[in-house]
Amino acid sequence: MMNMRTMDIAGGAIFGVLAVIIRISGIKIPFPPIPYLVFEFSEVPVVLSLLIFGPLAGIISALCCWAILNAIGEFVPIGPAMFLAASLSTICGIYAGIRVVGRIRLSIKAALLSGYVAGLALRSTIMTLLNYIVVVILMPKFLEFAATSLSAFLHLSGSASVIMLILIFTAIFNIIQVTIIYMLSLAIVRIVNLAFPKIWITTQAK
Repeated sequence: MMNMRTMDIAGGAIFGVLAVIIRISGIKIPFPPIPYLVFEFSEVPVVLSLLIFGPLAGIISALCCWAILNAIGEFVPIGPAMFLAASLSTICGIYAGIRVVGRIRLSIKAALLSGYVAGLALRSTIMTLLNYIVVVILMPKFLEFAATSLSAFLHLSGSASVIMLILIFTAIFNIIQVTIIYMLSLAIVRIVNLAFPKIWITTQAK
């Protein structure tokens, strides 16, 4: 029988491959104010690997997906790097929030809520900063595209604070994205928990 660490590694790798399959399936929904930001579901397996197996599996899942995307994905290396940053910031925030509540032995619902808030806050902060670096410093053409799209969406004739608006809407996008992937992950975890009562999240709180 596999020990727990081996199971975590295997589970993380399997969920990482699943994340790649979802990523390359092309199921994406553009964020209307800034269309180069898209809602997609490849982070669901990463969050699932955390909630089912634990933090090691979550990190392995994100790294596995990132590595494969660098070989077969689009917009390499920035696209895979942004995926990795988004995934790791989300699961690290979720893990920290769950652990803080778990240490004071509150309910699983409280731990999950804490994880959601922490994951949302950490991811939104990090990804907003990284998007600033990408669109302002590395690829200013994205800034022009975002400014044009956002101005059309908001019916603005011009704005001196267009960069600030882009960052605000980038944060809004990440808040929505985290909410989508977290809610989907929780729905799946509830089903998995019926068959496997001792998944990682159930050991973290009452």
